Amino acid sequence: MDLFSQLEGQDTAKEILVRSLARGRVHHAYLFEGPAGVGKFFTAMALAQTLVCEIREPTATQACGTCSACERSTLREGDKRPRHPDVAVVAKGLYEPSVIGRKTAESQEISVDQIRTVVLAHAAYGPHEGKARVFVVRGADELGTSAANALLKMLEEPLPRTHFVLVSDRPEKVISTLRTLSIRFGALGDSVLQRLLAARGVAADEAAELATNADGSIERAFALRDRESQAAEQEFVDAVEGALRDRGAGSVLALSDSVKGNREGLEHNLRALSRHFARSARSAATAGADAERPAARYALVRDALTKLTRNAAPPLVVEAMLFALRRT
Repeated sequence: MDLFSQLEGQDTAKEILVRSLARGRVHHAYLFEGPAGVGKFFTAMALAQTLVCEIREPTATQACGTCSACERSTLREGDKRPRHPDVAVVAKGLYEPSVIGRKTAESQEISVDQIRTVVLAHAAYGPHEGKARVFVVRGADELGTSAANALLKMLEEPLPRTHFVLVSDRPEKVISTLRTLSIRFGALGDSVLQRLLAARGVAADEAAELATNADGSIERAFALRDRESQAAEQEFVDAVEGALRDRGAGSVLALSDSVKGNREGLEHNLRALSRHFARSARSAATAGADAERPAARYALVRDALTKLTRNAAPPLVVEAMLFALRRT
């Protein structure tokens, strides 16, 4: 299966890569950046497959999808890593500690041990099977300082036919000394999400509802199917509405205290809150009522999301947002 032919909703990113393949001038180091769940890692693996394909001519723009190299570079269901020796994936906690020379698991960051074992031990040599060698760093913003420094020299002076693809949902947190060519991935359209969900067995009516509320992310769409996740998000929305009615400082402090150490959970909850206010604004506009207040509150929540992704402390984000919401 040719993975590039399966990529949907990222025409600009795909066009950039296809043009580079056609010229035979694929860059040695990319940063695929954009929201979670929009196809960045899939595209990285598609590029890797194309580069190692045994049958592809040097300026052809897609893999054959059927040769041994194509098969082994494709991640099947249940696979953690590709089976092709020239395609390596790096990610926090992907390898057992003993495999990368550690005594403990990687809980905080991608360690220098993983970079040394998975990347440096192989990147100093040419491709094992002759076509290309590709390293895909998933969650590049989680590279520790030592790991990034160890990777730096390879990015600056790679061997011929050696390529790196860094993938990140938070590009502003990727260590700036890692020089790469950035390719931006955008949110997926509702129609694309519906097709992707339908292909995974989701009924049409449910797929349409999920696509409307998933912020352009297939990952987010499946999270919405998780009833426990939905319940937690609704609890947060209800708590915010309660804090807005209460007007006292106690409810604000209690809510801000509850999000300490849970940046990812807060991000999901803020997205749910933004959808809540967006629905309120649409309902008010449809009914001919004043939609200005819920629209303004939607904008404030989106601003809080931006601050959170820029590494602001979750409790401070919540406090500032709640006091701003009360002023609307």
